Amino acid sequence: MNQTTYKTKLGEKIAPTLYSVDDLIRDYERTSSGFYFSKDTMSFFKSKVVDYFRGEKNRAYFITSERFDSDTPRLYTIRVVTRKRASCFHGYKYSIETLGEFQAFKTSLQAKKQIEKIMKGE
Repeated sequence: MNQTTYKTKLGEKIAPTLYSVDDLIRDYERTSSGFYFSKDTMSFFKSKVVDYFRGEKNRAYFITSERFDSDTPRLYTIRVVTRKRASCFHGYKYSIETLGEFQAFKTSLQAKKQIEKIMKGE
């Protein structure tokens, strides 16, 4: 069966039934009390969600970039969101973790290549 795929900004192909950045943000905010994607938090850290990638069934990877001030470069971090069944009455619970070091990559392409290695099991 041939499934339609779409390309993200960096060229990664994803299936249409997987997370978009908007879906990820909406589901996380709806199911948690976290402030990860709040406008105030994103503004304070000058943070942006750069791109996202399909992971396993209940996991998706995404790249964020942060810049602390106009004198520092924008650097990139790999994040993973995991979806777990909370209960039959409460649906799913989402958690977000940083993979590796915070701001470990100088470019989004370096982060993308690392995600590709992770997804291949390297």
